[in-house]
Amino acid sequence: MGTDFEQDLWAEVMSYELADLFDVSRAAARIRLKNLGFIKDERESMQYSLGLDS
Repeated sequence: MGTDFEQDLWAEVMSYELADLFDVSRAAARIRLKNLGFIKDERESMQYSLGLDS
């Protein structure tokens, strides 16, 4: 989150849709999207771009 406006918007909309579809909280849907690799938070993106992920 926080690296690209379109991806941020997609993540927001998708988390609402999945939460509604599976009758879970929006937070649970966002966590699932993150665990599946669809969402990376800003810190992870910064670490990757700086080469600090190893």
